[in-house]
Amino acid sequence: MTLKIKLSIRTTFLFLTWYIFVPLVVIELIMILADPLITSGFYQYDPDLGFRVRAGALRSNSFGFNDREHTQEKPLDVTRVMVLGDSFSWAGGQEHNYVRQLESQLKGRVEGRNIEVLNVGYPMLGTYEELALFQKLGLHFQPDILVLAFFVGNDFIESDPYRKRIVVNDTYIDIDRRNETILWGYPIPAQPRLPVFISQKLRVFKEHFYTHSSGQVMLEESYLSLEAHRLRFCRNDSASKMGRKTQSALAFDAINQMQTIAREKNIAFTVMIIPDEVQVNDALYEKVLRHADDSASNYNRFCFQDLLTTYLSANGIEYLNLQPLFSEQTLTQSLYKTNDSHWNEDGNKLASQALSDYLSKRLVP
Repeated sequence: MTLKIKLSIRTTFLFLTWYIFVPLVVIELIMILADPLITSGFYQYDPDLGFRVRAGALRSNSFGFNDREHTQEKPLDVTRVMVLGDSFSWAGGQEHNYVRQLESQLKGRVEGRNIEVLNVGYPMLGTYEELALFQKLGLHFQPDILVLAFFVGNDFIESDPYRKRIVVNDTYIDIDRRNETILWGYPIPAQPRLPVFISQKLRVFKEHFYTHSSGQVMLEESYLSLEAHRLRFCRNDSASKMGRKTQSALAFDAINQMQTIAREKNIAFTVMIIPDEVQVNDALYEKVLRHADDSASNYNRFCFQDLLTTYLSANGIEYLNLQPLFSEQTLTQSLYKTNDSHWNEDGNKLASQALSDYLSKRLVP
């Protein structure tokens, strides 16, 4: 009887090893080594940034930016404006994105200047990652003016100097830079790639299955949950205030480093504050509160802007706060895509006009 039990345990162990554990290890190794061969999605792995947009994806340039090609060495007669941002730099494609529109608007308003606007950024970037991108690639283009596009919806929440978001096998995984393990030039995250890959692909498929016919990006339920999650940053309870203090300090640190670099390079630095839709759309705000079963009295709806403008003013950093303008215009027109955090064509146009008004005053000799 004892012998049979021992044989059974040994057989079970061998079965689990050879038919489950070993195949999973082999799959993991294949996903590591074959990533550059079998994956040709929107993103690719970058050893410094964690990820970047693949050159040529959605007409991106050779650096993966949603822009045309620019020479790295700036011509002597050119004034370069660099807009550094995240997915807002991609909404609307190249033609209708606010950064592309900005160049033509500035040229029409500022005479005697040869103005060139560069759109630098990738979707999913946080403020520290934008800082790293500016240091790695942005500085090579020698901008005269740097505009940091700060989206309050997630740039506070996701500020983390140790986060490294890697994209492998067209799947993103967040790792800690301090505990990064590299094998054959590729990162080895603590969690296996396969289950993460399957989970993310199933989630994307589900959203696409139910929304593709309407042109939406997310289900309304998913979008309301996302906005409720972001809005919790502005709750008035003590725990939220403590978290808000910690996260805002991290975001300010990244901005401060950017300002220091810009000052050393004689680059004018400004911050454009992008509002979340829940801050400018009263109907959406009420819907999000109902979804969260919460009350407006528990929130400071504009705490993001309050924190950021106070810091920027105290540190002599110029800024453009788009929230008042977008709140006013939202009363008569839609500026965001349906169930999407990003601007529609009218939102991009309004942002480019506002930024053009602001920058034209700085570009005049």
